[in-house]
Amino acid sequence: MLEIKKVSCQSELDDALAIRTEVFVDEQHVKMEEEIDGLDGQAIHYNVYRDEKIIGTLRVFIHADYAKIGRVCIRKSERGQGIGKLMMKQAEAEICFLGITEFHLDAQVSAIGFYTGLGYVEYGDTFLDANIPHIHMKKIIR
Repeated sequence: MLEIKKVSCQSELDDALAIRTEVFVDEQHVKMEEEIDGLDGQAIHYNVYRDEKIIGTLRVFIHADYAKIGRVCIRKSERGQGIGKLMMKQAEAEICFLGITEFHLDAQVSAIGFYTGLGYVEYGDTFLDANIPHIHMKKIIR
């Protein structure tokens, strides 16, 4: 069974950090000190579980007039099934409920198609983050 939930306790935050370590540090070779940046306590996190095992996460920072989504990841064996899309849509819907309808993110260039499929558009120039090419993207929900 698939369950997407807003993180509400330390063990769920630990789950988020574990899947981020698996995807970003182990798989993509991001340095641990870059991945675990000390900002998680200021963010809202969403985790996705299959049969009570963490398979994905993302975090959201709420600013005055927009939300910034980041650290979006799904376990490699679970990709391509629409799980990331479901997690993103739930996070966006819940943030919209707070009155925020503009979303920003920094997408890995390899994931542009995923975010474009969710209605995000690119802006600005590509840049390196953790030695991985990224591009700014945004979406406004009306």
